[in-house]
Amino acid sequence: MADMMTFPNKFEDFIHDYEFDDVQWAYTNGSELIQSFRVMQAWEHYMDLFRKAYQDSNGDMHMLGHYTKYLLKQMGEIE
Repeated sequence: MADMMTFPNKFEDFIHDYEFDDVQWAYTNGSELIQSFRVMQAWEHYMDLFRKAYQDSNGDMHMLGHYTKYLLKQMGEIE
């Protein structure tokens, strides 16, 4: 069975999980890199959460704010 891709709550943790070192200094001075397709996977995943919040709010801006605040708390972006 193939490994399931994981999406941590924090975007920074996602980057850390999928980054790799430029050990040959081919592109940087040895910095960590992340493949662009991984960034797109993360973007799609996290945006899906906000799209669902929008759909669940049914156009009610108060409810959208509530769902968005809940998501941001889960992601560790706000307290």
